[in-house]
Amino acid sequence: ITEPVAAAIAYGFEDETNQKLFIVDIGGGTFDTSILKVSDKSFETLAIDGDNKLGGDNFDNHILEYLLKHIRKEHGVNLASFEKSGIAEDEYIKAKQVLITKSEDIKKELSEYEEVDIEISNLLSGYNLSTNINREKFEEISSLSIDKIKRIIKKTLEDSNHSVDDIDKV
Repeated sequence: ITEPVAAAIAYGFEDETNQKLFIVDIGGGTFDTSILKVSDKSFETLAIDGDNKLGGDNFDNHILEYLLKHIRKEHGVNLASFEKSGIAEDEYIKAKQVLITKSEDIKKELSEYEEVDIEISNLLSGYNLSTNINREKFEEISSLSIDKIKRIIKKTLEDSNHSVDDIDKV
């Protein structure tokens, strides 16, 4: 069975017949949409779409870029690449990995909280990162990815010749 059908079964959607489901799957690196029609324990795929280069990692990277700009502005160190950083390679690798991990944590926290304080002690020798980000800023810096998601959702509906009002469950 296809992944959207598996998702529908996993959430118990096969228990109710005669409904249209909009399945949205955003993984680390992919975004997939499907519209399924459920009737008498059978699933019919009405439309599928997606982007195999759009996922949660994109949102992590938006936060990472936000932090890199903040560090460059506040501390004068460009961590976009080792060559641009002007610091020792081991210090660069350590700092970049901490920021990558922290970016994913921030994304998750913004799912629950309106604002997240960001504190990283001794990110670079003698430099402690201290800033914050709110959900509004996150949406602003992620707007290109969010717009892609909206376009894919709209196209999936158009491809199935359905409107939002025709969908019973998401």
